[in-house]
Amino acid sequence: MAADIHGWVEAKIDDKWVAITELYDNSRNYDRFAALASVRGDGPEPKGIPDDVSDTVKYWIDYWNLDGHSHTWFPIKEAAKIFKATAESDSHKYPYDEFFNLNMEYLKYEFGISKKMLRLVIWFDN
Repeated sequence: MAADIHGWVEAKIDDKWVAITELYDNSRNYDRFAALASVRGDGPEPKGIPDDVSDTVKYWIDYWNLDGHSHTWFPIKEAAKIFKATAESDSHKYPYDEFFNLNMEYLKYEFGISKKMLRLVIWFDN
């Protein structure tokens, strides 16, 4: 049975998390799965859903219901390191460098957001 990663980058704006861009990873990269949440390999235990998750991400987590599992989250810089470190074993080569290099000039100008204020919330499907 194949599994994919679903998730969102969230930004902290005025003390509230807001979803800003969606992630869908169907690379079937089991090294990445393990490194993110011990899915199909050894790695860190999933952290669960953040208590202060954005309304958009909460909606999608509820939508996936029992078909979504191993919910976890990372500061954006940490997530980018994991995706980069596991890129060699991707079955498809995705432009994750582009994904994680969000338009920071725009985010900083419009919302005063720095990379320290971004996180990636993810889960896996069955």
